[in-house]
This record gives sequence, structure tokens and C-alpha cells, in this order.
Amino acid sequence: MAGTNTFTGATTLGAGSLRGTATASFGAAGSGLTLNGGTLELLTNAGTTFTNTNTTVGAGATVSILADVFSGLSGISGFGNGYSNQQPMGTPGVTQVLGTLALGSGGLTVNSQNYNGAGVTFGASTISGTSASPSLLNVGGGASYSMVTLGAVTMGATAVLNVNPAGSGTLNLATATTGVTAGASINLSGGTLRLANATSVGTANSASGALVTASGGVLEIANV
Repeated sequence: MAGTNTFTGATTLGAGSLRGTATASFGAAGSGLTLNGGTLELLTNAGTTFTNTNTTVGAGATVSILADVFSGLSGISGFGNGYSNQQPMGTPGVTQVLGTLALGSGGLTVNSQNYNGAGVTFGASTISGTSASPSLLNVGGGASYSMVTLGAVTMGATAVLNVNPAGSGTLNLATATTGVTAGASINLSGGTLRLANATSVGTANSASGALVTASGGVLEIANV
């Protein structure tokens, strides 16, 4: 989906791939995205804030960051969008920005296919998986290092988030939150979980805060 799209209805992806190449690829501000499977591809060489992308994950889905290997070429006939991701190379540190995130018992994988690493930033994020059916967030698994940054996190008392059971990248929690309730849990089994704010998983008292358990990977405390 390219160009400036003005629709405001919801977009649902159930299988296959849906590619966005511009700020308004997914429409104007409206009902957002539902990912029930498939791959959401973000193909820009510069960090882009995509509109209409408040994202609900209902089942296993992937967000993949690509880059246009031919974007710097000119005067060569035939190098159009059909060739844009044959050998993605990208720009180091590019971060794509989506809207809010609602992650239930489904799994979300975020990876970078551009060899130089990239990231995705979500806005305020609600995690609602449970011990019986936890939320899964895998960062990495593409061609290079990846990072996902979540805005202020909300987790109820029974919420469970499993980080990187099949990933090797970094989940960055950098925003203060008061929306995490005691009893919530975050389980790290690979890659890196970065806590970059003193209250990014709630406050350390009986009224608020998630229990963070690391059975693998790196728990990184920064700027706390």
C-alpha cells in the first residue's frame, strides 16, 4: 500500500503480507490495524510515523522492517517497486513508529531484514495474556539485530508477557507507567529486556509493579 490513503476504516491482516511504504499507507487516523496472522512489512529507508496504526494482535503475526536497496539509484530503467526488497540493506538505526499496541494471548514477532538493524516503536501498550495463554513477544529472528520500544505499559494482575522465547533482539521499556498491577509477570528467556525508567514496569511496592523473571538473556537496567 503506497501513496497517501485517506480511508479511516479498520485494516485486518489474516495471512500473507501487507506492505506500507509511506506515512499514510494504512489510511488516515481511524480504526487502526488488526493482525490475525501474516506479516506487516514496513518498507522505508527513513524512520516513518505511520498513521492509522493503533495495532491489535489477535493471533500470531509478524512485523518486518525492510529497506529499499535501490533507493539511491537513478537513471536505470526497470528498477521500480517490484524490485525494492530483493537485497534490503537499509540505514543503521532506522526506527519505524506505529500507534498503540494491544497484545493478548497471541504472539507478535518483530524482525529486521535490512542487515544493518532497525527498530519499531509502539505507543501505549496493553498486555492481557494470562498464565494459561500468555502474551508472546519475540524481537529479532531476521537478518540482523532488532529493537522494539513500548510506550507506557498496562498489565492487569493476571497478565503474563513472555519475552523472546524465540528471539534475540531487545525489548526496550523506557516510559514511566502506573498501569501495571501487582501480580503481573514478565518472563525473559532470550535476547535483552531493557528497563530504562525507574517505573517502566510499575512501582516496586505492594500496590503496583510486575515481577520480572529471567531464565535466559540479559536484563539491562539503564538510566534508573
